Amino acid sequence: MSADKASRPGSLLPEAVTSGRDEYLNLVKDDDFLYKEVDSLYTFENGIVLDGAYGNEWTVITNPVASPIYANEGNRSTSPEYIEKNYAHIKPENIGKFQLSKILGNTTLSISEAKDLVGKPKEELKTKIKTAGDMLQYMLASRVLLKNGDIQYGDGGNYWHFNSPASVTLSENLGNCGRMANLANYLLEGDYEEVGFILHSYYEGNGGGHVYNYIKYDGMYYIVDFSSYLFNGYNPSSEFNFISMSDLKDYGTRWNECYGGLAAVIAHTSPGTHLPNVWDEEGNNYLLPEGAKFDVLFETPGTGYAVKTIKCPSGVPNWLEKQ
Repeated sequence: MSADKASRPGSLLPEAVTSGRDEYLNLVKDDDFLYKEVDSLYTFENGIVLDGAYGNEWTVITNPVASPIYANEGNRSTSPEYIEKNYAHIKPENIGKFQLSKILGNTTLSISEAKDLVGKPKEELKTKIKTAGDMLQYMLASRVLLKNGDIQYGDGGNYWHFNSPASVTLSENLGNCGRMANLANYLLEGDYEEVGFILHSYYEGNGGGHVYNYIKYDGMYYIVDFSSYLFNGYNPSSEFNFISMSDLKDYGTRWNECYGGLAAVIAHTSPGTHLPNVWDEEGNNYLLPEGAKFDVLFETPGTGYAVKTIKCPSGVPNWLEKQ
């Protein structure tokens, strides 16, 4: 019995030589830790890939050729139990535990007002949400959860990366870095002196890129990453390290206070969404659309990684269109 590292988080299922499936099953069931952790075991042959759908705290295998040799029904939570265990802490009543509620104008919504906004049209949200703290309070009330991955469009060997606009994020109630940055850009437009985007890229093979916001308030620029709440499960003790500066260009030397290992950082404003972006085929240049307006805050041309522009294909949505 063996498995590659990607299919064995930690060392959950042990490698072992057994006389058959039943002996291996007993090996797993006799381990107190594994018995509590493993929901089900499947066997399959000839390189068949398992298709699964995640729900209610376990993965349901949807491939009909795979049959379970073991299923621990006792590990499965009821829907209320699952919700209570994983999401009960995500509620607007907890807004005061977050630093964001105390900066950038504090919050203007009451608990009941935040709850009443859930499911309302984006135009009404834009009117009622006035501060970054208000947006976080709405996220808590609506329980916006993480959606991994962005949208990619292939063109001549390049894969352009971009994200859904505010309307899609709100309708699905799911976000990632670019989605949340787009949403903040929409909801907070006109509420501050300036709201814009920060895009950064890691060196090739070290994590791709990331998108978040900057907000100018009382003459200072603040770096805000709304997606960080989704990634850390709305844990107040793991809140993003907010930094502020009088000149946004200073972020070009201070990004390591928030992130590590960056190859390039740019900033821009947009009436719509963040700029689509891509690395060239050689992985040496961070490419943005030709004609787009942005400021390069940090790049490393000495190592071969520079910010450049290239004609954007027609299959990539226009980032200047209102969301």
